[in-house]
Amino acid sequence: MTPKARAETRILYVTDGFAPFVIGGMQAYARRQLETLAAAGYALTSITPDGAAAPSEPLPWPNLALPWPARTALGRLSPWRYANDLKRFSAAVAEAADRIQPHIIYSEGPLLHAYLHRRSRPAHTIFNPHGLEMFQDKGSQRENIKAWPLRGIVADHARRADLTVCLSERGQLQRILRRIGVRPDRVAVLPNAAPLLDAAERSGASGRNRFLFVGRDEPRKALPLLLSAFGGIDGAELDLVGVECDAPDHVTAHGAIRDRARVARFYADADFLVAPSHAEGMPTVVLEAFAAGLPVIATDVGANADLVRDGETGFLIPRNDEGALRDAMRRAMQLAPADYAAISANCLAIARDRFSADEARNRLLSLLDGLSKVDKSG
Repeated sequence: MTPKARAETRILYVTDGFAPFVIGGMQAYARRQLETLAAAGYALTSITPDGAAAPSEPLPWPNLALPWPARTALGRLSPWRYANDLKRFSAAVAEAADRIQPHIIYSEGPLLHAYLHRRSRPAHTIFNPHGLEMFQDKGSQRENIKAWPLRGIVADHARRADLTVCLSERGQLQRILRRIGVRPDRVAVLPNAAPLLDAAERSGASGRNRFLFVGRDEPRKALPLLLSAFGGIDGAELDLVGVECDAPDHVTAHGAIRDRARVARFYADADFLVAPSHAEGMPTVVLEAFAAGLPVIATDVGANADLVRDGETGFLIPRNDEGALRDAMRRAMQLAPADYAAISANCLAIARDRFSADEARNRLLSLLDGLSKVDKSG
């Protein structure tokens, strides 16, 4: 598409936040996409809730911070409160769309309820549900029940939007979309990406015993399972980044880290990333580990099976299986230097060939360029 055509294509990008969080896949994903669209020359406007974290530097595109709905005392007690908030916020988004009259609306998360329920929708609509975790087993009955209210609004968005984004070409996420009634021809595959990091020091040295966990301390990340499994392994060390807790012996909790260079240093110093989640999309931390040539131990959830190949890029294990997790960490420590070097090289190759920033950029621009050439009326 020509620069002039892109400059004449109005895109409204709706997200719950895009500040460059060091840990936080959705926000990092949104920020990269917005920067890609701005650099490509589209007439871009973004929308965030007014309570979202603000970026630390001026933006090269206009952003509308719309008020998030206020809750009544009774509303705060309802299990449907967040889903109802999303619907109410979507009314303000639809009003903004009326003023901007975009050709394309891209919603990262279910923020288009009011617009999608209109009889006439002039703009092409793209819905990105990210990891679809609300349709996965999150590790406990309590967490699964809490996710139920979101299932309806996410499924409704996925069925009504012109296109729904899937992070992987195959596997669990594609099966979820089929199960909730999304036609295959209305699915667009847009994987995550991660910048390449320095992997030079992973040349096959022996004594591999340093494990790394990067993420928030929330139930679906299965941190208690990891700590319990790790307690049965002698001679290993575990770093927890993004977590504050009373750590047992040989475990160091580093808390939240906002310095991107420092997080990269953890990837460089570790021998293996451990991602034992009960539910996931396409974890940014796994891609970041690959970009550093760091092998990964991960559960077979979300798009992990599209990334972690057992014995090739790490070890893929069943979810919520402490014994399998402990065994995988022991197997990892016993890898011969040559085998470790080969796995590390495979990780780096996948990051470069399939999940690079350039590949993500090309996929996104190809999708939007194609839509902007299609006239939609009525």
